[in-house]
Amino acid sequence: MQIGSRIPAYSSLDSPVARHIAISVFLALLLHAIVLLAFYMRPSNTAPATRTTLDISFEVSQPDSPAQAEKRPTPPQTPPPPEESPAVTPPVPQVAEAQPQATPPQPAPPSVAAPNNPPPDEEAQPLFRLTRIPSFKKRLEAAYPASERRAGIQAYVLTEVTIDVQGNVVDVRILTSAGSAFDTAVMDALKKSVFSPGYIGDKAVRVRVQIPYRFSLN
Repeated sequence: MQIGSRIPAYSSLDSPVARHIAISVFLALLLHAIVLLAFYMRPSNTAPATRTTLDISFEVSQPDSPAQAEKRPTPPQTPPPPEESPAVTPPVPQVAEAQPQATPPQPAPPSVAAPNNPPPDEEAQPLFRLTRIPSFKKRLEAAYPASERRAGIQAYVLTEVTIDVQGNVVDVRILTSAGSAFDTAVMDALKKSVFSPGYIGDKAVRVRVQIPYRFSLN
């Protein structure tokens, strides 16, 4: 029995199956070739190092020739500062002080005769020391304030009056006040009044007395 005679012959490229297998193999080989080519042709990730070259040149100056050295001017020498001579203080002239001269005495002013008026007593005397009390020679009544009269107001004012040796009123003090209107009316009346002076024996003295004023509508 011969087995080999029963196997179909596929080696011929004329059959469709053989052509299909050949094309598949060719495509597989072509794909592998493309992959290998792409692997070898890919760029490297590491960039090549760059080198920077810095050119530095030095210039060396040549020494001057003797002719040039002679032509170069010599810098002027700074003269030393002049020595300062000590300051000379001029002598201060001595001035003789003027001696005060004696002033001739001035003539004494002519004496003025003192008036014959008796000097007032320094302290006012109370009534109990008097031998004669002062009295009114000219008495002015205190005017009743119009506003207080219309309002029906009555008042009492007590004053202390100082009378000099001529009988004139020199000071008025309010001991008991009834308001500015009544007080002003009383003081105006007393300052315009005239008294006979008080006496101790035969001598007129300064006197201090109390004088009351009463304002009444009756």
